[in-house]
Amino acid sequence: ELDPGFATAMVARIDNLHNQLFMSPLPRAEHDRIVAQMDELSLRALTVDDKFPAVWYARTLALYRQGRMQAALEANAQYARLDPTRAAPLTQRSWLMLYSGHAAEALDLVTEALTRGASNSFEMAFARGTRAAILLRLGRYEDTIAECEKALANQESWFVHALLAAAYAQIGKQDRAAAEKDR
Repeated sequence: ELDPGFATAMVARIDNLHNQLFMSPLPRAEHDRIVAQMDELSLRALTVDDKFPAVWYARTLALYRQGRMQAALEANAQYARLDPTRAAPLTQRSWLMLYSGHAAEALDLVTEALTRGASNSFEMAFARGTRAAILLRLGRYEDTIAECEKALANQESWFVHALLAAAYAQIGKQDRAAAEKDR
C-alpha cells in the first residue's frame, strides 16, 4: 500500500504502470484498469503536492494514456513551468508531439532539451532515445543509428536497441538488425 501522503511514491507507481503498458499487449480490461489507476494516483498526488514537478510528469502520462491529448499538453506545460531548466519536461513534450503526428516539432523540442543538459544519466538516455525515435519516424535512418549509439553509451535500453534494429533494417543491414533485435 502506498503512503497516501508521499507524492514521490505515487509518481514512481504511475511510471511503473505506464511502463507495464509498453511492455506487452494486455487484455482491454487490464489496460483500462491500469489507466484508471494511473488517473486516480495522479489526482491523489496532485492533492498532496501540486508544486512538485514530477507530479505533473505523472499527470501528463495519465492524461495521455486516457487519450486526452490537450489536457496532457496542459499538464506538461505546468511541469515545464515548475522545472524550467531540466531536459525532462521538453523531452516528455516531444513524445506528445511525436504521438500526435508532429514529428518535426518533436525533433526541435528534444534537440532543445539536449542543449539543457541532464540532471542524471537516465534523463539524458531518455532524451537521446526520444530523439532516436523521432529521427526514425522522420526516415532519417543513419541519424537514428548515430543517436541510438549515443543513447546506448549512456545507458542500456531494450527500447533503443529496438529502434536501432529498425533503423538497420530500413537501410538493408539485416544482419545488424537481427543482432540488435536479440539484445
